Amino acid sequence: MKTTIKQLLFSLIYLISFNSYSQKISISGNTAFINGKKYVKINKKNNRNYTINHLVSNKELLKVEITKSYNVYTKSTWRVPDVIFVDLKKKMSFENVNIKNETDLIKFIYEHKLIFLNGTINDKMAIDFFTKRDSLAHNKGKGVGIRKKTSNPNQPYIYKNGYDNFEIKPILKITKTDSTYINELRFNAVHSAMYTQKLMYDKYGFWDKEIMHKKNRIGVLVWEKIKLFKSSPELYTIAVDGVESRKDMYASVVVYDSKNKDCLAANSTIKDSIINYFSNGIQNLDDSLDFYQLYHKINRRLTSEKETIYLDNDNTKITKYQFNSIDKNEIYIESSTRGLLRIKKINYKKNVGKLEHQKHEQVKQILLKILGQNFDLKKNIMIHFYKQNASGLKKATKNKKYWAWVENNSERIQSFLIASKASKTIKNKHVFVDSDDLLRKVFFATIEFDINHLYIKPNGDIIIFYGEDDILKVLDTSI
Repeated sequence: MKTTIKQLLFSLIYLISFNSYSQKISISGNTAFINGKKYVKINKKNNRNYTINHLVSNKELLKVEITKSYNVYTKSTWRVPDVIFVDLKKKMSFENVNIKNETDLIKFIYEHKLIFLNGTINDKMAIDFFTKRDSLAHNKGKGVGIRKKTSNPNQPYIYKNGYDNFEIKPILKITKTDSTYINELRFNAVHSAMYTQKLMYDKYGFWDKEIMHKKNRIGVLVWEKIKLFKSSPELYTIAVDGVESRKDMYASVVVYDSKNKDCLAANSTIKDSIINYFSNGIQNLDDSLDFYQLYHKINRRLTSEKETIYLDNDNTKITKYQFNSIDKNEIYIESSTRGLLRIKKINYKKNVGKLEHQKHEQVKQILLKILGQNFDLKKNIMIHFYKQNASGLKKATKNKKYWAWVENNSERIQSFLIASKASKTIKNKHVFVDSDDLLRKVFFATIEFDINHLYIKPNGDIIIFYGEDDILKVLDTSI
């Protein structure tokens, strides 16, 4: 199965897991053994608190506090460790480990290289983590927005249309040979942990994917192929979430670019731009309840009967009456299911737009590769793109009216039949083949129709027709 950006993104964030080691772990008295060799002493104070001590000196090396946390992947409650490095007087939190018993705890400490097999603390790894974490903390104690007093001693104040501070939280991933970080931007002490989710919905409409939380409730929301900045054609994958508890209150965001690079990494050139984008967005949120009402409606489980939500071409919610009023000959309907909701989304069969300069140049190179000298950069071009080598393609090659039209209008337009790689079509005098599947990936990757059409002018203006079988009608309509 092909791995999507979303699957990769959340496998990094939520599925950070142990490597497979073949060591045998045992505990005798309060001494832990790795493959029969003495490792450390473990002292259990209660079901939630442990200390890890040196074998010889009995010096405290680590204190471990176990807390319960819901794991969105396994959909179950995990016992996760907060580890205090005694000498450094700093705490490292782990969100990806389930500690069921003392053996699990020793396995976690050994496999995560917190203590080496010789019984010494991994100071370098710990200091590197804390240095990186502290260097990414921003704006501490300089709250923005309307400050409101709470009765929670852990969060004495929260901020409407603002936050107390923001930080980039590095989530540590340790492998057998290396350690890396996944970066999550968190806005702390927000009035609503759903601020980043509302921001994205208000700007970009209904989300593309979600990861479910406890009891089939929506948690992480994902928007794909989002153009964040007017000055750049780059498209991003945005994952937004939030935590609202006695201990924590924040709205969060993770951002990856089209090349699957972490845009909040320390060396990211757009990290500050992303922080400013979401910071300003939170401060300028309006009081509309559309997102909250939709979110809670999806999460409500008062009945097993599914409800239908209607979306327009821009992912904006519309009424059933508006949906039914649209000429069905001009659209195709994309149906999907989200939890207890049926989603019916309008997609227009004809879309008009303009290619940005960089993408236009890329498309011209693709067409030159497919068509060679047949492609004239100075003429309008019509591409009839066939995903499958079906009867429609064979019919088009024998359509005398079509070829006569193309010949009679050759001074102002060029028109080509192009088949996808999957069609297994052999190139001939009428049909070209996109052997690298580039046109499909750029324009038609998510489109289910076997035939689609792309009309491009030399200035980058484009018209895309989806699912229209009459190639002569498409030509007439485009001019």
